[in-house]
Order: sequence, then structure tokens, then C-alpha cells
Amino acid sequence: MTTTTIGQQTVPAYWSVSNSELLIQLGSNENGLSFAEVENRLEKYGPNELRQRQPFSRLRTLWNQLRSPLLLLLVFAAGASALSGEWIDATIVLSILAATVTIGYTREYSAAAAAAALRARIRTQAKVRGSVRYPLHHRRT
Repeated sequence: MTTTTIGQQTVPAYWSVSNSELLIQLGSNENGLSFAEVENRLEKYGPNELRQRQPFSRLRTLWNQLRSPLLLLLVFAAGASALSGEWIDATIVLSILAATVTIGYTREYSAAAAAAALRARIRTQAKVRGSVRYPLHHRRT
């Protein structure tokens, strides 16, 4: 049986248990949650929505590339080569460093832009079941 961890509790994965057992684990029933339980869970857990990511920028993407441990190792190697008078080796390492940063930056920025475009196109909806309708002031458009 597959398990998953929720908070500090390990429970069977939702797809590996029966509907009735899943409803018991979730503290619900076939009719949905009562208004009081909805309010209680909203207060305890907050609204069920995705966290907003910080907007990506070119500078943040570049910073993500520059703080890589591998890059710092290359900077150290270039510095050591330069200090020992091995200018050709230092130039080669700096060239590799520049190529790595450039390639990594363009790939990461393109991926972040594509993910942002996909997030902008996604619209989530949910059907709400329960003894009362979900309060209007909690609905998100």
C-alpha cells in the first residue's frame, strides 16, 4: 500500500483506499462538510489555494546561476591558476565559467517564462458539496 505524509501523520495514499475510508480519514461524509466545519477548517488551515510565487526576474535568474557551488569552485580554480601565474589555464576556466553561466541562465529563464505562461493560462474550479453553500466571501475568482 502506498502512503503519504500529511503534516506529521503518515496515511495511506488516497488512491489506494476505498471511498468510505477516505471520507473517514478526511473527516467528511458523502454529503460534504457542514457550514460550521467549513468555517472551522478555513480558520485552522486557511483557504485552499496555491501560494503565489515571487515573480521571476532576469536578475534573480542570474543570481541563481551565480550562487551555484560548482560555479564558486570554478571561480576558485581560476583565481588559483591566476595566482600561480598560469594565465592560459585561468583564461580557459573563466571561459568555461562564462559559458556555464550563459547556458544555465538562458535555460532557466526560458523555463521560468514558460512556467509563468502556463500558470497564467490555468484556471482552477471546484464543485463544492455540503449542507450549505460555500460562503460567498470565501470564493475566489
